[in-house]
Amino acid sequence: VEEYSSKGGIISLNISGSRVTDKSMEHLAAKAATSLKELEINFCCYISDKGLGYLVSKVGRQFSKLNVWGCAQITDEFLDGHESVNQDGISTLVIEGAWMKQSGKRSIR
Repeated sequence: VEEYSSKGGIISLNISGSRVTDKSMEHLAAKAATSLKELEINFCCYISDKGLGYLVSKVGRQFSKLNVWGCAQITDEFLDGHESVNQDGISTLVIEGAWMKQSGKRSIR
């Protein structure tokens, strides 16, 4: 499911359950860096922290929502280290469905 802007750029993309990889994230960053606002990659087990981090580092500040339900391979390395953080140290990217460590336990972020 894709939503395009009037200028042709991808605004919203749902590729949940597909076999996309880190290479796919590189291609998406190249094609939608200035238009992508929302991405759903639920249950996409072939994307790593590195691939997702690359995408987030390349897309603009308009990128505001990421759904990662069922992506247990996405770790705190990405969740705490991505580049969508403002000058106050607050993330400008809403990440839904991510597991994170909290006091030695796993909890939903």
